[in-house]
Amino acid sequence: MENEEKSQYHVEGYQTPYSEELKKEFTRFYYGLNHEMELFTLTQEQILSAKHIYALYHEDHIVGIAGIRGYWFCGIFFMVVQQKYQGKGLGRKLMDTLLDELPKSKILMLTVLRGNIKARRLYKTMNFKRLLSYKSTATMLYRNPIGRLLQYPIAAAVLVKSVFFG
Repeated sequence: MENEEKSQYHVEGYQTPYSEELKKEFTRFYYGLNHEMELFTLTQEQILSAKHIYALYHEDHIVGIAGIRGYWFCGIFFMVVQQKYQGKGLGRKLMDTLLDELPKSKILMLTVLRGNIKARRLYKTMNFKRLLSYKSTATMLYRNPIGRLLQYPIAAAVLVKSVFFG
């Protein structure tokens, strides 16, 4: 994407508690995408349970969104860019902003559908590694120093539970 075109996009970070207007905007965007793309089905409560939400804007409307849960062990709970804006480096822009805002010591985890090749490629280039696969449809990935902890299944299970299920 050329610099002039990239300058039309910006990312804003929001932290709980969200205003009523933002709550409506985030959920309307996510549910709107659910009709055009295969997404994990999340309730409004689940979307808004993210401690931080990053919105990618084109001019004055949202074209991408990412939500984070947790503190030291963070789960990227959702990350999606509207289909017509994909392939322009905007998913990377959204993730770069999100990662720049988090302390480097945090352990980040996310789940990606196996069929989502674009996302899997993006996460691989951003140094996310495979942690585990489940239900033959998704793979959990992690990034940052976890060391030998993840070699032990019980430690991985506790970590996954604390990040995604509080």
